[in-house]
Amino acid sequence: AKRAYRPIKKLMFQVSGSQTGDMGMDEISYVNKRWTEMNSKTLELEGQLNEQLPLIREIFALRLMEGQFTHDRQEHLAALLGRYSIPEQQSAVVFIIAYDQFVEEAKFQESDKDLILFIMKNIASELLEQSGLQGIVINALNDQVIVWLWTEQEEARAWELTLKPVVEQVRQQIAHYLCSPVTIGLSRTTDQVELLPDLYREAQLAIHSRMINGGNQIVESKGLINSMNYRYPTELETHFTASLQVGNFAEAERMLHAFSDKVQTAVHNPELILMSYDQLLSTTLRTAYLMDIDYDHLFGRSTFELYTEMRECATIQDLNEWFKHELLEPILLSLSNKKNQEYEHLIHKVTLYIAEHYHLDISLDQCAQICGISPPYLSKLFKKVKDISFIEYLTQVRVTRAIDLLVTTDLLVNEIAEQVGYNPKNFIRVFKKQTGLPPGQYRETHRT
Repeated sequence: AKRAYRPIKKLMFQVSGSQTGDMGMDEISYVNKRWTEMNSKTLELEGQLNEQLPLIREIFALRLMEGQFTHDRQEHLAALLGRYSIPEQQSAVVFIIAYDQFVEEAKFQESDKDLILFIMKNIASELLEQSGLQGIVINALNDQVIVWLWTEQEEARAWELTLKPVVEQVRQQIAHYLCSPVTIGLSRTTDQVELLPDLYREAQLAIHSRMINGGNQIVESKGLINSMNYRYPTELETHFTASLQVGNFAEAERMLHAFSDKVQTAVHNPELILMSYDQLLSTTLRTAYLMDIDYDHLFGRSTFELYTEMRECATIQDLNEWFKHELLEPILLSLSNKKNQEYEHLIHKVTLYIAEHYHLDISLDQCAQICGISPPYLSKLFKKVKDISFIEYLTQVRVTRAIDLLVTTDLLVNEIAEQVGYNPKNFIRVFKKQTGLPPGQYRETHRT
């Protein structure tokens, strides 16, 4: 009877709140123990859920921006938004925060990326909270922080006016703390939460376009750009190398800028831009090789170092300046020096011929035929190398030889004229024009 009564007795103690003491493990005791365990576990799980809820909320927001709920029913999406306390009717904007590169004075280095993301997220969250802006700050785990901000639609106009100053404040505070340049890609605003994936893509495009627009600033989106039809500009590359081969620096530089304008259409893909410049660098080095230029000696570093150095350029403007100063100018200077050496060799050949045959009837056409070039081209080269014309140089050689004969010999003026390639009448005229005195008077003056 006592044993049969024990569960009833224990239940009465439980109802009255009295301590039962050790009454053994009957059915009520077992149920009570399990209930206590379940209650404790529930509290533990609720604590863990509350602790993890911000992260779960971030994951939901990231999946929403990536378009994973694009085809869900409207009521299902509304229920998910309600679960995470996100208003369905809202004006929204998305921006992405990214540090540009590690500079010497930067507080952190490449190995501190996780810490940098943690800092960027915390600074952004704190400043947005201080500004009274609602939203979610997300660690995207790709060296970037994503921010989704929203407001009630009736407050959208005032909200938009305060938005950009706050975003710039976030950028400046992060850049100041990291001691490193920071760029923010800012999307346009929308009043439809279903368009959030488009806002996210716009912010991504804005961040990627820092290669074109430069970093350390807010880059605002101009909308989604259809840049998937990009084609490498082979025709511009061909014109560029042809300009190099003929030594036309101005045209080569013009083609380089045309090339950069073309590759900017691949703004969605910075790596594609770099690959295009990689190919242009390969073509430039191959052209230099075919022009018999020792580029290892010319540039002072290996081709691998050139590729590495080029990829350190942060913007297309930097790439163009690097190409201009590190490739175009040295190649064209080397080509110019090489051509000058060739020119000097040709002119030396002509001057040697003049020195041996000045007493004959020498013409520009004869010398051009010896050099294998046209008379007008030889005339131009001669003027460029010697800074005087072909006829002037020939006259100087003949008059100099005539002066030597007048001073050191007793030859008649007519005989000297014949020996230096003139008839007597022309000799006297040319000699007086060059020296200011007729041949006979010059002999008398300089012999005494």
